[in-house]
Amino acid sequence: MKDTFTSLQAPRLNWALRNAVNTAAKQVERFAEKQIADVTSAQSKRVKKGVYIKEKATA
Repeated sequence: MKDTFTSLQAPRLNWALRNAVNTAAKQVERFAEKQIADVTSAQSKRVKKGVYIKEKATA
């Protein structure tokens, strides 16, 4: 697994890192939405609108 990123060339490495960052950001958003909805008893749709990570990897 550790050789995965070292064997990639620049374009694919960029794609792989961007994909990993965005996937992690989505997981954090979902976790935060669930935690907030559980604690506040708010509707998940309302919580989902308010929880987002502003800057995601786009390059």
